[in-house]
Amino acid sequence: MSTSTITTNLIVIFITFLIAIFFVVAEFALVQTRSSQLEDMLANGQGNPKKLKRALHMVHNLNESLSTTQVGTTLVGVILGWIGQGTIEELLTDVFKNDTLVWSKD
Repeated sequence: MSTSTITTNLIVIFITFLIAIFFVVAEFALVQTRSSQLEDMLANGQGNPKKLKRALHMVHNLNESLSTTQVGTTLVGVILGWIGQGTIEELLTDVFKNDTLVWSKD
């Protein structure tokens, strides 16, 4: 594998990892959000009503929203495994082929 391919793969792995973080954070945000707080904000005119109604819909339909985040997390995990496996294998193979790393039994 060439150096440019490894570099490109590492960039893709990093970006994919950031996408995975997004899905995990979204899942935690959905689980931790209290619908009563959103309803109070909507009643008091705090925030954007359209966004608050959308957030309330997501919290009230938690199964649908959580399924979406879990599918996203799983898909990103598959992509990380697909691209990352070969790249990390190549990097580790180069490290362990180094002649200076010799295991001795003294």
